[in-house]
Amino acid sequence: MENKINIVKKELRALKKSSHAVQRIIEIQGVHFKRIRALERLSCDGKAKELIAKEHEIINALRLSEHIEQSENLEKKYMDALNSLCALDKAMMLDCYINGMPYWKIGMTYGFAEEGARKHIEAIIKKIANII
Repeated sequence: MENKINIVKKELRALKKSSHAVQRIIEIQGVHFKRIRALERLSCDGKAKELIAKEHEIINALRLSEHIEQSENLEKKYMDALNSLCALDKAMMLDCYINGMPYWKIGMTYGFAEEGARKHIEAIIKKIANII
């Protein structure tokens, strides 16, 4: 059982990282798309086209689709288990592993101290490990 709990923790941490990466990549892409639009308005000379091509290379190198796919796969795996939890537990898990909230903020939101939120989430992880 302990091994199963560790697997759930590992996968939920991967989900948290992947979800955060998706959010950040979308923000970064927005900046690069703005640069491209600005370059397109400036001129159509060779230097502008070269810079636009570099911006597109950067956007493609961010691999947004790979991060989204990883997040979706992990979300699908755990969504049934999350839906079987009570509303408070589900909300705390979503805030922690999908929205990436730190424990102190989760504690403030739901009326726990930081350590209390951490322990409550640990207990929820054990519930999820039993469900899966």
